[in-house]
Amino acid sequence: MNAVPLYAFAVFLWGALPALIARTTSLRFTALSVWNLLGVSFLGLGLAGLSPKSFRQDSLWTLDRSDQAIVAGVTACLFAFGAWVTFRVALALTRWGVHFFTRAFLLAGNVILAAGSTYLFWLLSPQLYYAYYRLIFAGLPDQWVFRSPSDTAYFVESLALLPQNNLAQTVLGLSFWLSVALTVSVHAQAWRQTPSN
Repeated sequence: MNAVPLYAFAVFLWGALPALIARTTSLRFTALSVWNLLGVSFLGLGLAGLSPKSFRQDSLWTLDRSDQAIVAGVTACLFAFGAWVTFRVALALTRWGVHFFTRAFLLAGNVILAAGSTYLFWLLSPQLYYAYYRLIFAGLPDQWVFRSPSDTAYFVESLALLPQNNLAQTVLGLSFWLSVALTVSVHAQAWRQTPSN
């Protein structure tokens, strides 16, 4: 868990890079998302030493290939939707201030909002996957399946991108850091577009 501050620093720098190296200051969702997803993925693979080999024991592999593809597709859609919402919220917030302190406050608030949204999604997402599992496994009871806020240590371990993390933890960690990096990218580009007073 000591790696979280290091990841936060690296993600912040990576997210700010598009504003420093881009010739144009256009805020394009796809380009910024791909840039930050690559950066966050390399961060996880490089600094944390993550390897696909560590995911071989994950419960996803107990499903047949078509069910694996559906679970992966649902996860990818949720990942993309989360990135799109993060981008749109950040874009809206960048229009509220032109002074340095206002912008810094909005950036900090936006990062906290993105992090909180990822945490809330993590608490609620098991219900979505459980609903799909009920379709493919007969006999599963009709029930609510949510995570408890008391499991926050699991969430923090996911952010640390530990080599022993399972596939779900790794996807959660990458999603969290992507939302932070994307938020920073949007704010950094907006700061470049309009000089502060």
